[in-house]
Amino acid sequence: AAHVYPKHDYYSSVEGRVQEATLDVLTGFNRLGSPDRIVANSRYTAEYLSEVHGVRVRDIVYPGVSLDEFMYPFPEENMVLSVGQLWPHKRIDLVIEAMRHVEGMQLYVVGSGPQGPELKRMARAYGVTDRVFFLHDLTNHEVRTLYARSRAVVFTPVREPFGIVALEAMAAGRPLIAVPEGGFTEVV
Repeated sequence: AAHVYPKHDYYSSVEGRVQEATLDVLTGFNRLGSPDRIVANSRYTAEYLSEVHGVRVRDIVYPGVSLDEFMYPFPEENMVLSVGQLWPHKRIDLVIEAMRHVEGMQLYVVGSGPQGPELKRMARAYGVTDRVFFLHDLTNHEVRTLYARSRAVVFTPVREPFGIVALEAMAAGRPLIAVPEGGFTEVV
């Protein structure tokens, strides 16, 4: 069986015929039979998949990151980092709003997505455009450099199935400021 992570609220940006064709393929694939084995990336995801498919998910394999790829200099800048797609369920708006209350700190937001223009408008409305910077299309090395420069990493998604950003923050030796929900909480 195939299942799409619940982004049903975001399908409005997908052209109707493309959305219909994609859902038809997934429905057909699901009708072909049941899988021999379902493996989840966290207990949190396993419970979700069990609820959706009505089949107990027993196997958990946590993702990992290579520690050798990260740098560990002491950050000289007052900078926090947020890495992720710019979708509403990532709650980057919460982080931008918080910047109003933290003086002398910069926020680097790495990612792209449909909420980008709205988040930039929000930063202007809150008067923090001089301290909130949006970056995208970075190489892995550039992102790892930002991890190394940051004082902390902020991670605020709603019900994230796993959340590799949390592992990357820990691999980079950076404090993680996060919401207490989702699959990443099992390894943090």
